[in-house]
Amino acid sequence: MIRPARIKHARSRRGAILVITMVVLLLLSMLSAALLRLVLAERGRVRQEQFSRQVDLLVGAGRGRALARLKADPAWQGETWKIAAAELGGTHAAEVTIAVKKSEQTNPGDTAIALEVKAAYPSDVQRPVQRTRVFSLAAP
Repeated sequence: MIRPARIKHARSRRGAILVITMVVLLLLSMLSAALLRLVLAERGRVRQEQFSRQVDLLVGAGRGRALARLKADPAWQGETWKIAAAELGGTHAAEVTIAVKKSEQTNPGDTAIALEVKAAYPSDVQRPVQRTRVFSLAAP
């Protein structure tokens, strides 16, 4: 026959194991939640870096587009270039605004050209990454 003291001791041990198991599961859950927050934050940072690099490339493309347009038509004043997501091979569209500003220099007939290129990517979200660059050119 089993003694009542042994039964009481076995129940006490099972209760302690249950409490320890619950504490371990709680700690593991807290650790998993912290790791998930870290992964999501890193994913957002990488996405912003990707958008930033895309904007830099768009500024360069806008400069190249402006130079080609100015070569073909020296009176060209600029444009807003809307680029569809499909053209960029992604899921977001972009917008590049090019403004040409001409100013007379000290010597008659000399003209300096300032190209202001502003790129926004993705342009279809509330807060896109934006970059503005001004390039100085000598008039042809």
